[in-house]
Amino acid sequence: MNVLKEVVLAVSGGRRSFAPEGNAESDIRGFQKIAQALFHAEKVGLIGKIYAHKTAEYGEWLVNLIDISEGLTYEGMRSVSDWTDPAPSDESATSELFGNQHLGVRAAWQRAVARRKDDPAGAITAARTLLETVCKHILDERAVPYRKNPELHELYKLVAAELKLERRRETDEAVSQILGGCSSIVSGIGVLRNKLGDSHGNGLAALLPEQEEAEFSVNIAGCLAVFLIRRASAIPGASHV
Repeated sequence: MNVLKEVVLAVSGGRRSFAPEGNAESDIRGFQKIAQALFHAEKVGLIGKIYAHKTAEYGEWLVNLIDISEGLTYEGMRSVSDWTDPAPSDESATSELFGNQHLGVRAAWQRAVARRKDDPAGAITAARTLLETVCKHILDERAVPYRKNPELHELYKLVAAELKLERRRETDEAVSQILGGCSSIVSGIGVLRNKLGDSHGNGLAALLPEQEEAEFSVNIAGCLAVFLIRRASAIPGASHV
């Protein structure tokens, strides 16, 4: 893997600061390849604004620290998806979720995609967080109250009522089957996160998630999140006074 891909993937995983391994001249000079890759990633629009710190201790100006302010751009997310064997839903989901105006939605999807291959437990947790974040944003925008620390299935039930999903289930058998499946997906991801995610400590007998389970959880959570966001934009908000 080349240096550009390495640094962009590191940023996709949440890294926001890069520095030499040590303070010796050889460490700082060796770091210049990483610095150049980061400068290029910013130039071609893969990552957001970077701030470089330099030292002239060894007779010329050399970069000894780079901070990144905004993480990946939309193009950066697409590149990461291409590099990590994306699933068919990635492009449309990334376009919708990473373009969402809410930073929480963007961050949740970014974490889920970044962890999908190498951190199955973290990916499952991120998939659940994505759905929770989308549900809360929809409810907050429509002034629909929900209790503190709600379960995921509780949030989804409120969203389904607000977006009139139950009414569709009553009038169309095929739609009823699909939307009933959505409810099961939400409950299943919530349970899967409790059993296989990384939000709780594990004992010696704990099961570890497989990569395929993580990929499926992220992909299906992304599809459902896109559906809810698009449905919310199509259904006028009710007045909740």
